[in-house]
Amino acid sequence: MHRVELAGRVVARLLEQGRDNEAATESYESTTTLGPRRRFTSTSSRPKGVAMSTSEESPPHELESGRVALWRLDQFRSLGFSDDDAWRLTTLGADLQLVRSLIAAHCPQHLAVRIVL
Repeated sequence: MHRVELAGRVVARLLEQGRDNEAATESYESTTTLGPRRRFTSTSSRPKGVAMSTSEESPPHELESGRVALWRLDQFRSLGFSDDDAWRLTTLGADLQLVRSLIAAHCPQHLAVRIVL
């Protein structure tokens, strides 16, 4: 699997998780007296129909989350995990330090995946 394809899958998964978290937050806020959070609104002067630039497509925190996910994916792959296992470990939020410790203690990779997930 190519790095670009993996990056796209990681970012898509993170965005999906972000929408789920946002929906849960909105549900919680509707039951509290705090009220809804303030939302970012764009004041772009870009005319309708003009494509957005890459920097306008995703807020900075989403881009940073994508970079972190790619770094984690690379870390799992450098520990010797297959692309599929590295992908699972990354998207399911496995503890990287625990995985490193298990591998350093000569734990087989398939067992390390089962332990952390």
